[in-house]
Amino acid sequence: METILDEINETKDVRFAGFWLRLMAFILDMILAFVFLIIFALVFVIFGVFSIPFGNIFSNLDILNSVFTISYLGYFGQVLSIIIIISISVMFDLSKWHGTPGKYLLGLQITEIKTGEVITLQTSILRNVIKNGASIIGLISILDPVKGIYGLVIFLGFFACAFTEKKQALHDLLAGTTISFRN
Repeated sequence: METILDEINETKDVRFAGFWLRLMAFILDMILAFVFLIIFALVFVIFGVFSIPFGNIFSNLDILNSVFTISYLGYFGQVLSIIIIISISVMFDLSKWHGTPGKYLLGLQITEIKTGEVITLQTSILRNVIKNGASIIGLISILDPVKGIYGLVIFLGFFACAFTEKKQALHDLLAGTTISFRN
């Protein structure tokens, strides 16, 4: 029995998104996230939810202090941040956009590689835990000179999409997903 993806592949209508396009989507996502964090932090500072040890935002105009206030929460804040990032990614994967806002703006979507259909909740959780876990471990490793090589090896998983037939990064290969253009 032919799957939807096989039918699409036969007509050559499916185009997979490569490394540079995926990187552009990621950059767009980071810009949008930074703008959201600034607005979020400003609202919380204005209403007095966060107190900044260096005074309030209006006395020294140091907006970035309010953005990084979560770092005062220590490991709990870091774990909470990871859970929030994965939850938001899963939410976007399962939305009508079928991916993050950056992917949506570039006309991309995340699909199951075997069926060509929208990914399931389980697949999205697996994909995002692998992707975000690798990102976090890789970034922490790169910041430590001794572990820097390990971090670079982890980040190589993102470059796999430049060399695989269906432009899959390591987290896509492990989760059975791909990024393609919307029809």
